[in-house]
Amino acid sequence: MKLAKIAIVTMMRSWQGVIYLTSSKLGLSSLVEALNQPIRLQKKIAILDIFIEMFNVPIFLGGSETNSNTGDYMLLGGFGKSDNLLNNYIALLLQSFYHCGAYEALTMLGTTAEEGS
Repeated sequence: MKLAKIAIVTMMRSWQGVIYLTSSKLGLSSLVEALNQPIRLQKKIAILDIFIEMFNVPIFLGGSETNSNTGDYMLLGGFGKSDNLLNNYIALLLQSFYHCGAYEALTMLGTTAEEGS
């Protein structure tokens, strides 16, 4: 299961991988649908770990600039191209999860009781 997690997360870290896994019925949709199936709790937790790892992207919220007088760092508003690119990537991830029904699956998972696990 660990190698599958690494493969899926690696694919989702590229633009092509996001598009491929979102457009394929055997991609992200099957992972989301698996959360609603009567499978073991450990497997559901492993799928949720994959989702967490996909969103574990470092986002730089602001630039840092050294104050020449004191040597301290000040946070500035990040308006660089790389900031916008990462924000667009996170937005694409959120949209792909919504498109695949993750909102409904997570709601169902959080409101139903687990039987026999």
